[in-house]
Amino acid sequence: MVSPGIYAAIDLETTGLDADTDEITEVGIVRCTPDEVLDRWSSLVRLRDPEKLSLRVSRMTGITPSMLLDAPPFEDVAGKVRELLAGATPIGHSVRWDLEFLEGYGVRADKPAVDTFPLAQILDPAAPSHSLDDLCKRYGIEREDRHRAMADADGARLLLLALRERFGELPEAVRQDLQTIAANTGFTWDVARTLTELYEEHPAIGARVRPGKGRAPGAVEEPARVQVPDESLAELAGRAFERAAEAGLLDRREEQLAMASAAAEAIEAGEDLIVEAGTGTGKSLAYLVPAAIRALSRGERAIVSTHTRNLQAQLLEKDLPRLRDVLRGLIGDDADNKLKMAVLKGRGNYLCRRELQRARDRVDDPEEAQVVARATVWASESKTGDREELRLIQSADKYWERLSAAEAPCRSDNCPFAADGSCFLFNARRRAAEAHLVAVNHALLVAHADQEMRAPPAADILPAIPAADVLVVDEAQELEGVATSWLSQSISEEAVAGLFNAVAGRKGRDERRSAGLAERLPAEARSKASALRAAVAAAEGPVDEFFALCAEFAAEHGRRDDEQVLLDRDKRAQKRWSEVEVAAEAACRSLDSLAGALAAAADALKPDNPDVNKEEQDKLTDLKRDLKNHEQSARGRSAREMAGLIRQVLGANADEVISWLAKQQRGGEASLHTAPFSVSGWLRGHIWDRKETSLLTGATLSYEDSYERLRSELGIAEPRERTLGSPFDYGRQARVY
Repeated sequence: MVSPGIYAAIDLETTGLDADTDEITEVGIVRCTPDEVLDRWSSLVRLRDPEKLSLRVSRMTGITPSMLLDAPPFEDVAGKVRELLAGATPIGHSVRWDLEFLEGYGVRADKPAVDTFPLAQILDPAAPSHSLDDLCKRYGIEREDRHRAMADADGARLLLLALRERFGELPEAVRQDLQTIAANTGFTWDVARTLTELYEEHPAIGARVRPGKGRAPGAVEEPARVQVPDESLAELAGRAFERAAEAGLLDRREEQLAMASAAAEAIEAGEDLIVEAGTGTGKSLAYLVPAAIRALSRGERAIVSTHTRNLQAQLLEKDLPRLRDVLRGLIGDDADNKLKMAVLKGRGNYLCRRELQRARDRVDDPEEAQVVARATVWASESKTGDREELRLIQSADKYWERLSAAEAPCRSDNCPFAADGSCFLFNARRRAAEAHLVAVNHALLVAHADQEMRAPPAADILPAIPAADVLVVDEAQELEGVATSWLSQSISEEAVAGLFNAVAGRKGRDERRSAGLAERLPAEARSKASALRAAVAAAEGPVDEFFALCAEFAAEHGRRDDEQVLLDRDKRAQKRWSEVEVAAEAACRSLDSLAGALAAAADALKPDNPDVNKEEQDKLTDLKRDLKNHEQSARGRSAREMAGLIRQVLGANADEVISWLAKQQRGGEASLHTAPFSVSGWLRGHIWDRKETSLLTGATLSYEDSYERLRSELGIAEPRERTLGSPFDYGRQARVY
């Protein structure tokens, strides 16, 4: 299919998914070349144990026990299977599974297989589903008897032809990048051979050229401003809902009108508001309408913070169209179309094109190669770079972290993608800066507030969240937990080992050592590379001893079920604790020394050297940044931060924070943790005092008909308060079973 030769598209129907215990019920094989079908053959297979065919599988495949009674046993068809597979490259959707079943019956394929499942994930990365059924529908492949062996085998054959065509339609630069990834893996990656053959059929001609896809970084427009009638915000909001109800756009809900009026009055007065509203009130529109009218009338923004991504998506996909309908014709010609809303997520949700470029050139791990290849194709087509479009499985998170913008510097003066306007993070922040309504989640709200107070962004970097006077916090009951989690810190044995590996390199599964920072240093900085390796070697002993003592202390004084130890005054008075403190200081000194070696190595690099070509300058710039990040960066991932975290946990004031040790039941690794007793003062100083109006809403904010506990937990002083019921008549509209 991808090169001249013989192929055998194969599919099995089985009683289950376990090749060791389940049995084959049907075999289908299509022997073919890229241009024609040579033979089609299928056969039902009699079961050794008829009881293994469940009713569920029978209904899905249409294969009944009676159909198998007169079928031949597999031993009688094994010869035909071998004949059709002889000298052929197997094709299938998750074909490894089919081949494992055949091996259990003594049949082996002669050649490496072509699997259309991982290939489709790469070449069509944002497809809603990569199941064979859905991909066949997507590519217009008609099949009869789905979940039967012959139909699925032929479906896989035709899907490979469609994917072959899809590869040829990709931009030349993307095809070249996929070939680079395949070559780097040395065929340890199953898909590498297929991608290489596809590339040989559709080679890229010329150098990689990636024109910018966006506007220049500095081109940020303020939100559009429109003229509004000379009425109070509450009157305008009320009239908007009345008109919408009269037009049949919304059901009239008194609770929704009351909430919208309360929100409008609080915004106009520049005061805070807590409003609890029951299920079915329509809270989103109740706060969006007055917030949008205010933003449109002044050409400014309002921030809406939610706890869940589902609510973020609802605001953009469901509530924004309804909001435009409600506002249409109320506050000026075309005002509803001028209204813009943007969803903004944390940096780690966006792909960094520069990190992707670096990953393509260095990746050699098969699992990582699959993720990098998918991201390569997706980056050429995505408008947002939001990882949610990729639908990665959880095990791919560690690879995504290396591709995301979480640690990228994102400055237009040192990144070509930021400079040419194709940076996904820059574009997301630009859309937010130009929007009237910006939806974020609580985690980003808290992280931005923390960073803004620590170190405001440079003038050429767009802020994580644009400035706004009005803040709406939906699902406000969750904000305390999010803030506590953000302000909590931890350090583990595994994290420090990760730092050491990043600096000195590490061995992979195939015993090949991946390059650490020391190995990436140029020849003229060889002494700095030696110093880095020496600093890691010198730190490993003190760090190992410190964590070993922590694990012993946790085992001696922790609870039997999870071996966690609260570091209160009594525990700190134990004799063994002084040994932990001595070991901690030794570990911290060694981490400080490593930080110093990283700083010295970074200072030795001169990326602006005019004698160095542009490509080398870029590599040195990247390396200098990585060295600085591992010396000192945010959130405890660097040598200096790790030393600081250890000292912070061990020296924490027991009246202000909670500190504890933990030991994993598996592996026995130790970790240290600290969390604040209260975040109320932090929230007040970092968020509420910096906004003109904050609206806090949710369905379950009060406790015993009072907001006192919420006010105390969140640190919000003297807000207006409203409690609204649900418009639902539960007695008539609910049924209890």
